[in-house]
Amino acid sequence: MGGYDACMTDASLSSSPSLGSLLSDALAHWAHHQARFWKFTIPVAILLASVPYLMLRGWIPDVSQWVQSGVRAFVDVLILYQWFHYALHDDWSARRNRLLQQKQFPWGAFLSFGFLGFWALHFILSYGLISIWRQSGIHASFALQQAIVPIKEIVLAIVFGGFLLYLPAKVAKLPWGPSDAWRAASGVRGRLIGVAVLWAVLSLVFLRLVDELIWYVGGLGEAAMLQTERQIIELDFASSVVGIATDFFMYYLLAHVVAKLFIATTGWRPEPLPK
Repeated sequence: MGGYDACMTDASLSSSPSLGSLLSDALAHWAHHQARFWKFTIPVAILLASVPYLMLRGWIPDVSQWVQSGVRAFVDVLILYQWFHYALHDDWSARRNRLLQQKQFPWGAFLSFGFLGFWALHFILSYGLISIWRQSGIHASFALQQAIVPIKEIVLAIVFGGFLLYLPAKVAKLPWGPSDAWRAASGVRGRLIGVAVLWAVLSLVFLRLVDELIWYVGGLGEAAMLQTERQIIELDFASSVVGIATDFFMYYLLAHVVAKLFIATTGWRPEPLPK
């Protein structure tokens, strides 16, 4: 287990890097680790984007939107958990292989109460409430219908922001529950919530830009109404794949920034690479 100093001073917290430098460092970290990012992102994005079409053709069983949303929420948390590993252990690929060889990989982390609770709350706030609201038949203005998803994402960021140290604590094998993560974040809680809200806003903007760009490029040279059904399906599939990849990129940045704040808060350092 990595070591940490639970008695970090206020001076050490106040001297932690600024948000701008944290984001810059996260981008640089991502730029220098392209192979391991795309190794996970491309197959998972293609698989997730393919599911609706595979169900439509009857190649896999048709499942409800609720089940699809639950699976997507679980995948999101797993990907974020994976990015935290890379953020806290720069040698995570070698470390993971050693742990697997020695049968010491922490599979139990995925079944812990806190992890499952994190996933369940993410699912309820991300998809459950929106689905219930849309199926309720409540009349709402067009502006509210357009704003409901951004509002939901910002609320989700505010709710989760104060608990964000929980996931890096699980990666670091600290015996924390969500309440421990909340208390440990007392010196950086405002910054964590600010990071989460900024991340949510940037994610929404990037996803919208990516979607508009793909449909714009795909429609060049011919009017959209003249596109064949196959072309529309291909563009929709491409938009889904790139959108999921964009989500995973934003999760990578979030994990790196939160990991740095976790280290600044706890003084944690990774244990030596297993022999």
